[in-house]
Amino acid sequence: MKSALYSNGFIDVSVDIDNDEVAYHVMNYLVSEKREKRNKEKYKIKAFVGKYRYEDRKEVKGSLKGEYGENIVSYVVGDKQYFFNEDNGTTFYWKDQSTLVLFNEDKKGLFIDTYRSIRQMLISDLLNRGAVVIHSSSVYINKKGYLFVGNKRAGKTTSLFQYLNDSRNDICYGSNERTLVLYDQGKIFMYGWPGTAFVGVGTIMSTIGLESLYDVHKRAGETATWLSLHQLTDDKYIDKLISMGDAANEVQEKIWLTSNEIAYLTRREIANYGYLDKVIWPNLRVGTPQKIEQVKKSIKDEVITNLDFFSDWLGIRKKTNNHIEPLLDILCRIPQYRITGERLVTKLDELL
Repeated sequence: MKSALYSNGFIDVSVDIDNDEVAYHVMNYLVSEKREKRNKEKYKIKAFVGKYRYEDRKEVKGSLKGEYGENIVSYVVGDKQYFFNEDNGTTFYWKDQSTLVLFNEDKKGLFIDTYRSIRQMLISDLLNRGAVVIHSSSVYINKKGYLFVGNKRAGKTTSLFQYLNDSRNDICYGSNERTLVLYDQGKIFMYGWPGTAFVGVGTIMSTIGLESLYDVHKRAGETATWLSLHQLTDDKYIDKLISMGDAANEVQEKIWLTSNEIAYLTRREIANYGYLDKVIWPNLRVGTPQKIEQVKKSIKDEVITNLDFFSDWLGIRKKTNNHIEPLLDILCRIPQYRITGERLVTKLDELL
């Protein structure tokens, strides 16, 4: 068995996987905990390659939708409830209130439902604590969190890649697309939503270069090839983009990259969580000089309130309303800066 520990900063999830290949890809897709000190271990996951054998499934109790719309059927055998993912063949059940057991003969199917279970547990716990999801990107500079927010095309992902491509050696990748924030002990705690990033061609061209994408999925461990609903990038497509020259900036199709691929390409580590230090409103303006000004704006429009895309298929989400307004008021007290221009990188830790 391969074992790993995952944390959201408040609770830990211990994971045991009986297959080396599945374990490798789970650990390559989600960053496991390195700290020796543990938080409260709330959940355990046991994952096995194989078919779970039990009596004929005769009593169907109902069905629910998985994280990406998969049909999950609920069965009862005796006094035990089982779940079966009809899309990829995973059988899973709660051994007790804290231990989830998964079986699948297909390694990719087991990988998918194992990492989704980890993500469900960690994110659901934060939501239960009152966390709010912000449409944003983030990095950590000298262990301090920086949140990039703004409208579409404002430059959130470009900011992310510019900072990751900077010469400083104390920058870590946080997240792209979504970040959970939570008020904790007088500070704003932030946790990067683990998942695939959708990166604009222009962002890649102006930072790490399109050439860096050649054979990227293989070089970063091939985990992306194990994902379902994931658009892979091949070398012929990269050749095509490079041949387009500056016109490639107008390509609307995004490049799909996993977090570990971004970390690999930028030679950065991934930081799962930390505390927010500054909020940045990027205003990308190609060909214009940099301008920095301190602002005070509401982040209300950047809050993702509809979480239907993140269905509670493990049944561990509390049916409570998050107190968004008080958290937004606290967020407004965090120093905020608008950075306008082509270069969105600055030594913000030296500002107020």
